[in-house]
Amino acid sequence: TSGVVFVQATVDGGSETGELYAAHIALRQHCMPNVSLEDAPPFVALKSTDNIPIESSWHLFTNYVGLDIKQIILLGKTLRYFNPGLQHHIDLFNWLWPRIVQRSLDKFVDYWNNHKIRTQCNKLLPSGFSPNYVCDFPDKFGLTHFGVPAPQHFVDALRENIPRSRAECYRWVSDEFEGQAWAVYEHIGRPEFLLTEGWTIFCKMLPHFD
Repeated sequence: TSGVVFVQATVDGGSETGELYAAHIALRQHCMPNVSLEDAPPFVALKSTDNIPIESSWHLFTNYVGLDIKQIILLGKTLRYFNPGLQHHIDLFNWLWPRIVQRSLDKFVDYWNNHKIRTQCNKLLPSGFSPNYVCDFPDKFGLTHFGVPAPQHFVDALRENIPRSRAECYRWVSDEFEGQAWAVYEHIGRPEFLLTEGWTIFCKMLPHFD
């Protein structure tokens, strides 16, 4: 659910979650002052092998798309489509492949959150409905939504602690190359960003940067 603070964030352990940890602690203390940090820990970092729901999702994703992302990406090296010694190869790869991978992940998330789980009478958690339905109507299953709305001004203040904008954080090439790449992409007919078409798109765009 967007726009609310949840009781606990569970992540894989790693230094990259430091800012997330600080932000969630601040949100918990501001939005849930009556919930003890000791009784309900706001942040739990696990070894990746112990974070079973997340780790198992990669297997489900691979089954959904029927492909292994790593193998597809490495195919470009095997078939010599990609030369890491050439900057325009690197720039085009960094412009194209994050879009393809993100699109594939977004489609899987939408599918998984809306797919109906088979009915299991002996299951403790709800079954026979989609995850989104359960989250949207928790009271129908004897559950309680503990999310608390987060004031936008407080979220904005936390965001100001991050020195880079969202656009900067999600851009892997220069502004100049970004503009050139979109122009070339339009020129070749705006093919859909699919895993199976990634290297075909790469090879069609590449000659325009030589």
